[in-house]
Amino acid sequence: MMDPVTLYRKTAYDTPVEVKILLYQEAIHMYDLHTSVFIDSIPLKQLSHLTTAGETVTIHFKHSDDVKLILEDDHPVLPEIRKAERKPFLKPGGKVFVLTIFVIAGVLLLNVLFSSIVASIGLSVISPEYEKQLGDQMFNSTVPQTLVDERRTATLQTFADKLQLSNNYKIKVTVLRAREVNAYAIPGGNIVIYTGLLDKMENYDELVALLGHEASHINERHTTRSILKEVSTKLFLIFFMDVSQIGSILLLNADKLRGLSYSRSLETEADEKVLEIMQRNKVDVNGMLRMFDRLKEADTLGTAEFLNTHPLTDKRIRYTKKNIEKIGQQKPVTDPALLELWVNLQKKEEEAVEVSSDDDIVE
Repeated sequence: MMDPVTLYRKTAYDTPVEVKILLYQEAIHMYDLHTSVFIDSIPLKQLSHLTTAGETVTIHFKHSDDVKLILEDDHPVLPEIRKAERKPFLKPGGKVFVLTIFVIAGVLLLNVLFSSIVASIGLSVISPEYEKQLGDQMFNSTVPQTLVDERRTATLQTFADKLQLSNNYKIKVTVLRAREVNAYAIPGGNIVIYTGLLDKMENYDELVALLGHEASHINERHTTRSILKEVSTKLFLIFFMDVSQIGSILLLNADKLRGLSYSRSLETEADEKVLEIMQRNKVDVNGMLRMFDRLKEADTLGTAEFLNTHPLTDKRIRYTKKNIEKIGQQKPVTDPALLELWVNLQKKEEEAVEVSSDDDIVE
């Protein structure tokens, strides 16, 4: 039986010669087909890839595009060679794939950088005064007035007014009747809290923690920064826009506020600031951890929408605990006025109606 014929070409200038090949010691050994004289050997680790054309298979080697072995597709050593085939990073068409990956990665990186730049420029262009005007317009266009709990809103506003929540903004609080466990901040000073979250709380220090957290997002302009990032692609001409045009784009995207997510760094900064607010008001800083517990409980029921926009990671909880240990707060002081307001906030609607009726009779 004749040995299977293989064509071997060492360089592009050589005429292919007929050889027989053997595999041993992790290499392909080539011998003259007619004289059996040894010609060359190539380690299998040098194998790059195989290509098929008709009934022949060409073996390519990674150290040179010129070296080739051409054999029949039924050659007995071909199965073993295929086992050693090294899939190239760049096959025909692979360059396009890799280039596409680099382009996508570049676009994503540029988008991150661009959105950060846009947010920074936007914050420098939008003054706090104009931010307040925008915030009020956003509030009026997104908050359904039919859901506003007037009694609890008034009580909670009085509660918030007694706290030192901000030096730069007038914090305005609105309570919405909804089972959803949620709250969010609007640029310029508005905070919206759902009754679903309010009813989960058991102590007024938890409420101070919540108000302080949302107020911190407002004070540090996190909400404005985040929504600027969200709409950065629509602000690519920011250098040529005046402040009213930027404001118009923000207003058109006011519906994003309810589901606006903050970055980890912004959440961390807000967590640090809220502890300062709680200490300043002589409120038990551990109320923040208790607020976290309420949110985790609600999350098991799938109602904590708040956690979708304010992710409560184990790392965040550990970081807060360390900060509480670090500040070493003295014994908190119970504020009778805050406690009374808290009790009124926790009253059900029917209880509040009865109290109002009694008051009317007394008068």
